[in-house]
Amino acid sequence: MGSMEAYGAAKARIFEKQTGSDFAILNADDPASTPYAPTKPKVFWFSRKQRVAQGAFSGAKKLFFATTARKKSF
Repeated sequence: MGSMEAYGAAKARIFEKQTGSDFAILNADDPASTPYAPTKPKVFWFSRKQRVAQGAFSGAKKLFFATTARKKSF
């Protein structure tokens, strides 16, 4: 049976193969995800609890998707 450390290491290896034109999507509500945020691909976060600068989050009974360019609600 694997450990969370092994899981994190496997995730990090996936991100190592990504380039600057790739995307990574991480859970902002999981503090264990933060150390694995890659530097090469564009990172998008998702959250049910907080607003994120780049990614999807919920609030005011709406779903929002924010990018550095703009924020949309659905």
